[in-house]
Parts: sequence; C-alpha cells; structure tokens
Amino acid sequence: DYAVSPTMLLVSPAISVKSAWPLSGPSYGGSRVTLLGVGFSRDNLVCIFQNTSVNARVLNDTSLECTSPMHPIAAVPLKLALEWQVQHGISQRNTSSDILDAGLYFKYYENAAPHSIQPRSGPSQGGTMLQIVGQFDDSFPLVYCKTGEAEPKLASFSNASHIHCPSPNASASFGSHGIFLASLHDNLAKANVRISYNGIDFDSSDTVSFSYYDESRLDNSWIYPTAGPPGTEVHIHGIDFRFSESALCSFAGVAVHAATISAGSLSCMSPESPTDFLVESNLVAVLVSLNGIDFADIHQDYEYTYQPIVHTLVPSQGPAEGGNEVVVFGSNFGSGNHHLCRFGSLTVAAKVVSSQEIVCISPAHLTEAGTFPACR
Repeated sequence: DYAVSPTMLLVSPAISVKSAWPLSGPSYGGSRVTLLGVGFSRDNLVCIFQNTSVNARVLNDTSLECTSPMHPIAAVPLKLALEWQVQHGISQRNTSSDILDAGLYFKYYENAAPHSIQPRSGPSQGGTMLQIVGQFDDSFPLVYCKTGEAEPKLASFSNASHIHCPSPNASASFGSHGIFLASLHDNLAKANVRISYNGIDFDSSDTVSFSYYDESRLDNSWIYPTAGPPGTEVHIHGIDFRFSESALCSFAGVAVHAATISAGSLSCMSPESPTDFLVESNLVAVLVSLNGIDFADIHQDYEYTYQPIVHTLVPSQGPAEGGNEVVVFGSNFGSGNHHLCRFGSLTVAAKVVSSQEIVCISPAHLTEAGTFPACR
C-alpha cells in the first residue's frame, strides 16, 4: 500500500562544468563568459565571481553565458551555483551543496593602452605589418588586434610596449558600410585599431587609427627619365602623393628616399646599380612605397646607362661610298632603339646586339681619311 505525501521532491539531472572561455577580462567587467558542460537546462543558475553572483543565461543544455562583474585586478574563483532549490518544500539559497566548483579562475586585468601606430597608412588589400606602441601586459600568452569592423587577428608581443599585428583588407575593416577611396589625400578611409588580451574585450580608446589607400592607383603612374646613370633624379608622376608619410623608391630591391615635389609627383635619386641584376640587362624594375613598408610595382623599368667605351671595330676600314656593316665591340652600350654611331661629323643609327656589341652601316665619306666612329 502506498500513501500520498504532500512533500514535493525536485529531481534534476547532474550538472557539470567542463570548460569556460574567456577566463580573463578587464577589471571594469562586462566580459561575456561562456561555460560548457551538461545539465544546464534550467532557469535558476548563477555564476559566482569570487563572492559576487550574476545570473546565468542558459543557451542550451550544454552551454550558458555569464557577464563578469566589476572587480579589482586579480585572479578569482569562478563557480556555478543554483540560485534556489526546493527540497521537501523548503527553499534553500546558495548552500555549499548548491555550488559547483570546477577549479576555474577568472583573471581580471587592466586594459591595454595603445598610444601610437606605425605605419599610419597602408594599401587597401591589407597585409601591412603594424607596430603598435603603448602599455601592455606581455604576461598573457596571446594578444589580439581588431581594425575597424574586421574579425580580430592574432598579434604578437615584441615586449611590454610594442605589439605587431597585420592589417586586414579594407573591405573587412569597414564591413557593411563599404569603402570608397576617391582620393589618396582628402578621403583616406580610416579605421580604429584596438587591442585585446582575450580576443573579445577590446580597449575602447580612439587613440590609434590606420588609414587605407587604393594601391591600384599606382598602376597609372610613370617615371621620367626612363634611363640614366646612377645618381639621376627620377620623377614619378601620377596620383596624389601629398599624404605619403615615408615614401620610398626601389630600384631592383635597393630602396632610396623619395621626396614629394608636387601634389602628383615624387622625386628620388637612382642608386648605384645593383650589379647582380645587370648581368644580362641594364633594365631594373621600379617600385614605390607610400608608407615605407609596402611596395607596389608601377610596371615601368628604369635603364642604367653609362658612358659607352669602344674597344675595337670590325672592319676598321672600308670604301668611301659607305654601306659597310661595321661591328663595334666595347662596353656600356645598354639597350634600346636610340643608339647612334658617328663617323667624323656624320651620324647614323646603330642596332644594339648586346651591351658589348652594336652594328651600324658606314655612311658615304668624301674626306681623305676615315675617322674612328664614336658611339652613343
């Protein structure tokens, strides 16, 4: 025989916590901490940070979320508890049996404080390695940077005052707002750069920002002159260069300073020729950097030229009426289609075979003796 008892017994599945993330956050609180485990399908759970309880938001049976309260900088125990429990009709609140201690600790920290950034601008395709200077806690194993609305990127500590992180592409940084780079001077697209130790909570300052420019505009640039000896002042014309912070020119990998001489023109001096690149040709690629780090190819070569030297010619004599094919051997003949041979006072076009050989046709010459040809 069974008797009906008025006592109510609440039976719940076992609760356990397997992990939580993040396990750190700023001292002003507000970090959304996700706990993973089993048996969370109930509405009376709280998280306890040291001695402060906050309501848990159950996501499903295996995950819930709690928001960290304010707390001084310290590592504090993080526990899960039943806010109330009915046993035999009696409400009990936070007894020791209601608290689940999984051995988790939440570390409160002082937020990162970035002060400056180098370079301050970069191409819209992203990939610029940024150096952020400020006050940081390099005891954390990981550090993150976030540019505009882009997803956080893993950064790295150089020390407690320097962090390096790559810039995302501009479309990611500006998200749904889009990006329009109409001008490289007045309309640079600017995004704030923020730092986080947990990948979720980023510093709220607007101190550090990074500007994007449209590097594809460099495709329409050109150089003048296109040839000359080392030390030639080479002008690069095209886009608006006024905003360039650390402009450089590169001749076959040799970087030199570039000066802004007008809104649409840079000037740089061609360096000593990098001989490793001049074995077969005096032509070298010219690249331009607007921030001192990222270089873009303007798709126009520069030719190193030198005073030509004539060693010998074959044949060394011929009929006065001209028409002889004369092969001139020497050095520094360069390349191109503008070479000339001069026989006395008469000038004829020359065909370049290599930097050490050219061919020209002797002109008719009415003087008593021929003259050794000069080449240029």
